[in-house]
Amino acid sequence: KRHQNLPPSPPSALPIIGHLHLLKPPLHRILHQFSKKHGPIFSLRFGSRFVVVVSSSSLVNECFTKNDLVLAASILATITPPLSSPPYGDHRRNLRRLCDVEIFSSSRLNTFLPIRLDEINRLLSKLYKIPSAKFAKDAEDDEGAKRFREHIKRGLQLSSASNPEHRRRRLNGNPENTMESEPAYYTDQIIIGLTLRLFPSVPMLVPHESSDDCKVGGYNIPKGTMLLINAWAIHRPPTVWDDPMDFKPKDLKKWKWKPINCCHLEWEGERVLGLSSLIQCFEWERISAEKIDLSEGHGITLPKAKPLEAMRRPRNAMVNVLQELASSV
Repeated sequence: KRHQNLPPSPPSALPIIGHLHLLKPPLHRILHQFSKKHGPIFSLRFGSRFVVVVSSSSLVNECFTKNDLVLAASILATITPPLSSPPYGDHRRNLRRLCDVEIFSSSRLNTFLPIRLDEINRLLSKLYKIPSAKFAKDAEDDEGAKRFREHIKRGLQLSSASNPEHRRRRLNGNPENTMESEPAYYTDQIIIGLTLRLFPSVPMLVPHESSDDCKVGGYNIPKGTMLLINAWAIHRPPTVWDDPMDFKPKDLKKWKWKPINCCHLEWEGERVLGLSSLIQCFEWERISAEKIDLSEGHGITLPKAKPLEAMRRPRNAMVNVLQELASSV
């Protein structure tokens, strides 16, 4: 059956494999290049599978509001156990209700709390026991250390003069955006939001499948179509951001629409007890004044190509607690 009025597609599809020969890692970037040429919605052929890629917040909103029931099914439902990703419908709702009440309820999760706390305590104890020479430097807060940190801070400020983003601002007569000059735009919420916009942990959302024919962006979407959402591209619309790749906390207030939780997607999020414990018990610093390499690695969760290395030092207020943990574990 041939469908009419399908989303535009690159012309170089091959028999059997379709457009698979055009795909290169990282996938979100090559799909972003296609969207620049063919628009915010376009189609591809992954072998015999018809795929539609969406790279616009307005179209994603249309997918999961107007067509939320049709596009609620995850493509993973066909390859994963029924409990982890069942097809959308009455069966899925019953399973979610069962999980919410019997499996993932607060009382049930609290029964596993001692196990989780024990794992966290073991991690903290291990970090505390590791010799400083192997993992981090332990230094006194003396006057020499304070002067050294001031020199490092000043050196970083001077080295940022070669930053092309700052240089462009100075040439255009615009001052640099810094925490000192514009503190209102450097709140924790804005910094976290802007960091997640530039570096989303998952650049491509979980693929979905249309359970029936529908329309998105004026185009026909046949039943059985795989829907890919390029979150990485959605976070960089040139119509919203003057410089989509720049770190500008002030511009985050332009961003009104958030694609997260706009449809029937995921279970309750993971807790951050482990991370918060590491931050509470240790002070973390960079190991050098070199600029952090933000190059993207390969993977579903968009890891860094070069892992971040940091030095840790026990907080003075937590030394007794860590010593007690180390002696008891």
